[in-house]
Amino acid sequence: MRFVAPSRVRRFSEDELVERANNITDRAQPFAHAWSQLHSAVRARRYDHATSAARTGWFTLLSGPAHEVAPVLEPVPPSELDRHPLLSALLGHAQVSIPARRPLALRRLAQAEAEASLPGGPMPAIDRALILVGQADVHRRLGRMEAAVAAGRAALDALDGSTPEGGAEVRALEEVYGHLGMSLLSSGARQLALQALEEGALVSELSGRQPAAALLAALALVAAVDGDLPAARGYVEQVLQLRPPVVGRDAALLKTARSILDLDTIDREEAARRATAPWRDTGADPAPQWVAAAAARAMLHWLSGYPGRALASLEHTAKLHGREGRTIAVRSALAPLRAALQLALGHPDAAVAVLDRDATRSVARALEQARIELVLGRHGAALAQLRSVSVAELPTRELAEAAALEAAALLRFSTGPRVEAIVDHLGSVLAATGLRLPLRMLPASDFGRVSDALAAAGYGEALGLHRLVPLLPGIAEEMLTRRETAVLTALLEHSSHAAIAAALNVSVNTVKSQLRSVYRKLGVSTRDEAIAVALDRHLVVERE
Repeated sequence: MRFVAPSRVRRFSEDELVERANNITDRAQPFAHAWSQLHSAVRARRYDHATSAARTGWFTLLSGPAHEVAPVLEPVPPSELDRHPLLSALLGHAQVSIPARRPLALRRLAQAEAEASLPGGPMPAIDRALILVGQADVHRRLGRMEAAVAAGRAALDALDGSTPEGGAEVRALEEVYGHLGMSLLSSGARQLALQALEEGALVSELSGRQPAAALLAALALVAAVDGDLPAARGYVEQVLQLRPPVVGRDAALLKTARSILDLDTIDREEAARRATAPWRDTGADPAPQWVAAAAARAMLHWLSGYPGRALASLEHTAKLHGREGRTIAVRSALAPLRAALQLALGHPDAAVAVLDRDATRSVARALEQARIELVLGRHGAALAQLRSVSVAELPTRELAEAAALEAAALLRFSTGPRVEAIVDHLGSVLAATGLRLPLRMLPASDFGRVSDALAAAGYGEALGLHRLVPLLPGIAEEMLTRRETAVLTALLEHSSHAAIAAALNVSVNTVKSQLRSVYRKLGVSTRDEAIAVALDRHLVVERE
């Protein structure tokens, strides 16, 4: 990309900027107000006031159109940008989406991050945190998850012990905690994310003010993802009562939280209606909640009876996000849902391959592996997976999933007191939280047995069991062995039995026998058909 020198970038005259200020008032009011405050201060060359305007309107300005923010700050002299790093960072974020200005913008952002990372510097703590949170988002979009977490951790450290003065700084601090929490969550640092959100809630409590929209929306999304539906609904109601209404990133967070809340309550017809409605978040959206939004969108397709569309939607959205969509953190976050959708399509072997390839060791992976074992008819192996997470402190949704899977496995061979206790525990969790997906995501035969046991325990009416239908088929057919998968992988690179045998250090007869078994299990009769099915189900990965 050719670098355009700053001297060749068109500057807007004062009259043009005034005209823009007049024209921008018909946009979303929060952005118009923040833009106007920033523009007025810069126009008067009161750069300390401009920094204050950037501080209080930071996230609103970042969510607005870059071509409106950049012209306001480009006339600021370089010496003043050096003295006011928050303005320099805001200009960098505005310019980074403008191709001709991107090289300069990235250098500007890197310099601002370096200054903000210096301990004990003169920069105010909240300014350092704002710069570092912005950089965390940039790193995440570029697929640099470790750098994103490091910047987020540095922002959290910068805010430690900070004491805001006045309502504007309290509100700004709440917002930075809310956005920092979502950035850390999207980067795979869940515990740090919760720490940030809890710190923000404490700031609100100590100030005696209602929490900022960014903080409430972030808390709503985290609670919805974790399965604490009553708390999530409470946060959503608080956001909806705010005036003026939330816009930009906060509105996107709120929409995703509400979508996740609805997944446990809507029927098939309503899911189908929502799945076909416009969904603005599926594009190349930089908002940090896009992974949760993509999962919610896919679940709507699945609930409406189309797991294939759900899987395609998930893959398409990940591709739209480029490098970030291919990172280990994102692939691991989406792997359990991808595996579950493969189960819904009747492909347990593909589900295993997805977990083996993408999922890092986590509770979510163990729960999905247990679900696969149930689909394959191996309840003993399912219980072994569940024992590995029994000592963990689980969020409500994972707790309900573990209880549902354990009840399903035990009911296959036992009806003793232990089973009754697990069923009662499952029923109480589902009734208290409103969760229904953990039950619906059991294999069909297990869904029937667990539902009957819940009804016998007195939970039938409370859970509305007569309205629920399972999302997974029953016990699957045979799946490929590891050796058969190895032969299938070798089939991508070698056309002859002899070459495959040499690559795997086995006999030609062994290769022929295993290929016959592979063809039978995949329902194909030729090499090309086997490769096509294997790639479609993600049983193997084609090398680039």
